[in-house]
Order: sequence, then C-alpha cells, then structure tokens
Amino acid sequence: MSAELNILTGIDIVKNSRIKRMLERNPDAVKDIFSPLEIEYCEKKRFYEQSYGARFAVKEAIIKALDLGILSAELPKIEMVNSGSGKPIINIHSDKIKQKIYSMLGKDRYTIKVSVAHEKEYSVASVIIY
Repeated sequence: MSAELNILTGIDIVKNSRIKRMLERNPDAVKDIFSPLEIEYCEKKRFYEQSYGARFAVKEAIIKALDLGILSAELPKIEMVNSGSGKPIINIHSDKIKQKIYSMLGKDRYTIKVSVAHEKEYSVASVIIY
C-alpha cells in the first residue's frame, strides 16, 4: 500500500522598482505587507527593495500554491526569515492559512521549502508545500 503524496507548488516574480515606488509613495504600507522581523531585516539592507521584493514574491508564491487569491490582511502573517547561514525559513502565523494547507494536503502537518533569488531588477520565489 502506498501513501498518497500531495504537493503544492507556487512561483512568483516581482519587479523590484515597483516595490520601491510603492514603499516611497506610502511608507505605512510596509506594515500591511511585511512582518516586523521582515521589516527589520530589509531596512538594514543597502538595496532594501530587493529584499522586500524577494519576500513579497514568497508571499505571492504561497498564495498561488494555496489558490487563496489576495489576502492583504494575511500577508504579514506569511513570514520569511533567514537562518544563520542565510537559508530562507517560512513561518505561517495565520490559523486560516494553516487550515487551508491542512485541508489541501489532507494531513495535520506540513513542510514549506522555498527558493528565492534576486538581482537589481527582479526578485523571484518558488515554493513547494508538502
């Protein structure tokens, strides 16, 4: 008897200049999109828009993997932090999103793997949830 393996995937690409413009026009928007830990990390970076862009791409990739549509109130609850070695770690601080994952996977635990890259113009993220 083999166990069924459900795998959810999502990908997103972000134009970093778009993120920079948004944050310059509405500095308070950062709190509507990013967690306090994400803000603290990104604000320390010289090219902060790349770090914000990467985190926004992660959030969008997860939303796409879960077929959630845009959940603006939930965006800060999808958090990407970095381990000491720089490896991205995803934390979900939303019971609503966790329940959606459990429902789609058919089990009560999950793993999220993420790959993130950014350059001057673009940030990209790919996620696998299983």
